[in-house]
Amino acid sequence: MDIAVMGAGVLLLLMGTVLLLVAAFREHVLWGLAGLLLPFAIVVFAFRHWDDAKQPFLVFVSGFAVLFTGSLVWG
Repeated sequence: MDIAVMGAGVLLLLMGTVLLLVAAFREHVLWGLAGLLLPFAIVVFAFRHWDDAKQPFLVFVSGFAVLFTGSLVWG
């Protein structure tokens, strides 16, 4: 059961990342490339363009929360 929770967290994290990258590429190609290639650039994008990235960022953060919760229960 704990691995299923962690798997759900990973899926939410992946989905949030993809949605953030789509939003970044919609804003500008360089934002999208930065999100792909530079660590934490996608988080900077989310804060600088909060109106466009609010929902994907919340999916991203909830994925971290679910993954962290599953790892606490499993460990």
